[in-house]
Amino acid sequence: MKNTNEKLEELVIERTRKITKTNEALKKEISEHIKTEMAFRESQSTLQSFYNSSSFMMGVCELIENKIISLYGNSATARFFGVEINKLPGKLGDYYTDNEENKLWMDKYIQSMKENHPVRFEYKRPNDPDRWLSAVVAYLGNGSSGFPQFSFICEDISERKYIEGQLIKRNRELIKINSVLEDFVYIAAHDLRSPIANMKMLEEYLSLTKDVDKKLSILKNLNPFIRSLERTIEGMIETIHVQKAEQSICKKLSFRSIFNLVILDLKDEINKGDAGINTHFDEADTIIYVEMYLISILNNLLSNAIKYASKDRKPHIEVSTSKINGYVLLKIKDNGIGIDLETYGNELFKPFKRLSDQADGTGMGLYIVKSTIEKNGGYIEVNSLKGEGTVFNCYLKEY
Repeated sequence: MKNTNEKLEELVIERTRKITKTNEALKKEISEHIKTEMAFRESQSTLQSFYNSSSFMMGVCELIENKIISLYGNSATARFFGVEINKLPGKLGDYYTDNEENKLWMDKYIQSMKENHPVRFEYKRPNDPDRWLSAVVAYLGNGSSGFPQFSFICEDISERKYIEGQLIKRNRELIKINSVLEDFVYIAAHDLRSPIANMKMLEEYLSLTKDVDKKLSILKNLNPFIRSLERTIEGMIETIHVQKAEQSICKKLSFRSIFNLVILDLKDEINKGDAGINTHFDEADTIIYVEMYLISILNNLLSNAIKYASKDRKPHIEVSTSKINGYVLLKIKDNGIGIDLETYGNELFKPFKRLSDQADGTGMGLYIVKSTIEKNGGYIEVNSLKGEGTVFNCYLKEY
């Protein structure tokens, strides 16, 4: 009996020891589970905080019958579309975007699913041309609903695109400035050097002679060289003047008003040449442009038409405007001496090139006209027959 009791006691002690050990292990396991759960919740809270505090738009959506359905999105997404965050789930994609933008996203989601990897893209919003977005979409697989689900991360890159645009613009300006500087170097090497050398030679003759009559004769011979220098310098100043207008403000301009300003400036030349000018501005009576540019273009082309009038007939000039292929066409047609384009076509728009001695000039007018039109996104064409007249077609790009 005693042995039996002792055995029972030993068995109870052993069972108690095992239960205690199991209980301790269970406590430890529960403690570890609680710690893991707390760490998970803390991590989830951190991720949720990051998710909602991020400046990137993030979320998940699914495609149902070729429609984008929002499942959820973060605070940045809600702010971008101007809605409360709890209103995002269940919304159709086309609720926030127009058809063109919605189709773009649909195409990218389908591409991601077919290729089974993330797809990155950026675009300008069709209904907000100043707003650029950069996005990455990724296929997540089919959800519990059986429809394909996708994640998206999207960033507003409008400011970056604006800065890039400004850098491109500044780079183009530097290229233009370098081009002008190259022209000026050419001028200094050729157009200025010759008259200065001749003046220096005459100055040496002047210092060597004591005869008053000879001195007067030498001084008279200086006049053509002085006038040549004046023309060159005037042309350089005019070029600089036009180039400095780069930052000028564009506005809606009336062709009739600008034409009247130019005619007033050329009044003496028109009267002296007895020139007749007809205008046709009905098809395009206004343009959004820089005023100084338009005045310069009209002034130079009309002045040339008057200067190079035929001696065999009364000068007649036609000025008209129309709209063609996204441009405003300013056409100036004259019945003057014309230009031999086969011989001088390549020289026509070069700086300081004068193709006729019929009238004084700097040789900068057509160069300025062409550079002004081109740097504002347009182009110029010329048609001419020697002895019959010339037509300048100026394709002006509106701002």
